[in-house]
Amino acid sequence: MITQKNIKNEKGITLIILVVTIAIMMLLAGSTINLIAGKDGVLNQAAQTEKIRNEQMAAEGNQTNALINDAGEEIKNVWKDSSGANPPKLSDEMVPVKWDETKKAWVVTNAKDSEWFDYSKKKWANVMLRDGLEVDGVTDIASAKLENMNGKSVKKVGSMFVWIPRYCYQIESGYHSNTVGKINIEFMIGTTNASTKGRTTWKNSSGQGNWNIHPAFEHNGIVEGIWVAKFEASQSDAGNGTVSDHNGTGGTTGKIKIQPGVNSWRNIDIIEMYKKCLEYKTDLNSHMMTNYEWGAIAYLTQSIYGKNENVWINPNSNCITGQAGSGPDETPTALTNSYETENGVQASTTGNIYGVYDMSGGSWEYVAAYLNNGSANLDIPDDTAGSNIADYYKNIYNIGDPQGQENNYNVSANSYGNAMYETSGSSTGKNSWNGDYSTFLDASKEFLLRGGGNSDKDGAGIFYFYSIEVKERNDFSFRPVLSIF
Repeated sequence: MITQKNIKNEKGITLIILVVTIAIMMLLAGSTINLIAGKDGVLNQAAQTEKIRNEQMAAEGNQTNALINDAGEEIKNVWKDSSGANPPKLSDEMVPVKWDETKKAWVVTNAKDSEWFDYSKKKWANVMLRDGLEVDGVTDIASAKLENMNGKSVKKVGSMFVWIPRYCYQIESGYHSNTVGKINIEFMIGTTNASTKGRTTWKNSSGQGNWNIHPAFEHNGIVEGIWVAKFEASQSDAGNGTVSDHNGTGGTTGKIKIQPGVNSWRNIDIIEMYKKCLEYKTDLNSHMMTNYEWGAIAYLTQSIYGKNENVWINPNSNCITGQAGSGPDETPTALTNSYETENGVQASTTGNIYGVYDMSGGSWEYVAAYLNNGSANLDIPDDTAGSNIADYYKNIYNIGDPQGQENNYNVSANSYGNAMYETSGSSTGKNSWNGDYSTFLDASKEFLLRGGGNSDKDGAGIFYFYSIEVKERNDFSFRPVLSIF
């Protein structure tokens, strides 16, 4: 069976042979110089010859060392955990971080560190962007090299993202019911159609027992994974006051930042949400989270690689990001626990600090998904959202015949990977897994909300879905996703 490990080994052997061959050629070249420039050679000028020879050999030595170093970088093992998950893809703006339990702080690490992530232990990879990031002893974050930050504590967080590796899945039990079932997951090898378990045959359709490559990783090409916002979006100057702060927007800058312990960005309509996400990090293909991408997080959560049990609600009545109460289904309150505390981590998709937060409760979250019902709300200019945006950055659902919520649900929600039809029994009531609400799109409510809000108690959750019209509200938010090819 061909695996990434085999491919890397073969590549490493080839590079070693190349380096050895070059070294031999260089030794021969050195001998040739001796013949030409030696004491009895053609030049017959010992002092000058010795100088030429030394310079030549020094240059050859430097070239050989550089080749060996380059080859070593290629063939040395890059950290890859036992789950087989695709290692995270990094950009220059990303700073890998891990949690130091002793310091109770994030610490800068590197891609070779075996403590950075381990999906087999529910430890998902985290990074911070350099926007507002402050690291102990580092004065210029924008130009600082990772090796100069390695091991140092984070004093102020940059925007936080979590890596979701590309995978395939099977719903072994509980398909299309309100009873929590079992989801099996195998990670994919790079962008190939083979899993790390050797699986190469796929149904790619909704149905119990079907093995499907999750569609969330098909953008403008296939990606090895996606970086999802660790918390609901906030503005860069967001505070941690009441829900009415800044008229419910949570800030004034109009610039996205992903951070814990602040007011999420609300009172912004879905069109503006979409625009802000597209403009956020254009070099990293930033976009508003799609419904498939929400489903990818939900399925990974409900597997052996995630919490695999109910994610606690964020009940904070002021829409503060990364919060939890004292139990899974608490009523709204302003007195909540921060994301890093013993109770706080229960609101994470991993049950520890390394997961994604605000997927249950907090603010209701729009995703880039809508019902194609001919509504005037969908007639949006090319440079914003709606019918002119590339299909891989939105999910379109079609109306049933006759048009109606239940028929729309049976026709359109019955697609694989979106954590709706596959993980719910009907389109109304608390009929999704974990008792989460399920309400599909209809003629008057064509946009999709996920996760529920802080007042939904046991109806909120990662399998919650709800239909809504286009509107601005002080309890609706969103989150961006980054894709690196």
